[in-house]
Formats: sequence, structure tokens, C-alpha cells
Amino acid sequence: MRIGSVRIGVARIAIAAAMLATGILNCGVLVERNRVLTGVLDEHLAPESPTARVALAPIAVPVGLSSMARDAVLLNPLSLMPEAASDTADLISEVPWTGIGEIIVFPMRVITVPVLFTAIVLAHTFLPLD
Repeated sequence: MRIGSVRIGVARIAIAAAMLATGILNCGVLVERNRVLTGVLDEHLAPESPTARVALAPIAVPVGLSSMARDAVLLNPLSLMPEAASDTADLISEVPWTGIGEIIVFPMRVITVPVLFTAIVLAHTFLPLD
């Protein structure tokens, strides 16, 4: 019995996390160029008639929410990684050559580059930057 309740708890947490991510990442997801999966669903599977839309609403709403959550959590950040890598390289390359001081600067760069890259990916994900 304990295993079943743990599975239900994990499913509830996953659904809550997907809903929270969709709500938090609203700005990035609502920009049309950031909705790859949702755009494909809208283009190919959306019915033309209003009657069909109403009839398929019980299926379309959960599918649409899950596709937006996947776009927000997975596809959008993955598609923005090359741009974030370029921005990170631009920020790091502006540090002038310091000669022997590079020995001191290198460990700080090793620590700050992943943090900076993650912050830039999150900024591009949360904010609809062009």
C-alpha cells in the first residue's frame, strides 16, 4: 500500500511542478517563437469549427497545458543555450589579458562561468528578450 501512495505523491508533485513552471515561465512561453511544441499542435491539430473545439476541449486543455509546460521547462531553455553561450563568451572575453594575474583570475572564471551561463539562460527563459 505504501508504494501506491508514494507513486500518487510523486505524480502530484510532478503535476504541481509542471503547473508552477508554466505559471512562472509565463513571459517566455507566451512569446510565439518560444512555443515550438505548442505551435506545432496549434497548427496541425486545432479543429476549424467551434463545435469541434468545444467537443474536444476536455482533451485539448490538458494536452495544451502539458505541451506549454514542456516548452517552458525543456524546449525553450534548450533552444536558448547557444545564445546564452554567446552572451557568456562576450562577457568573459571583455576581461583584458592580465599576464601573470591570469593565474589568479582563472579559478574565479571556472567558478563564475557556469553560474553566469545559468543566470543568462534563466534570464532569456523568463524574459522575452530579443
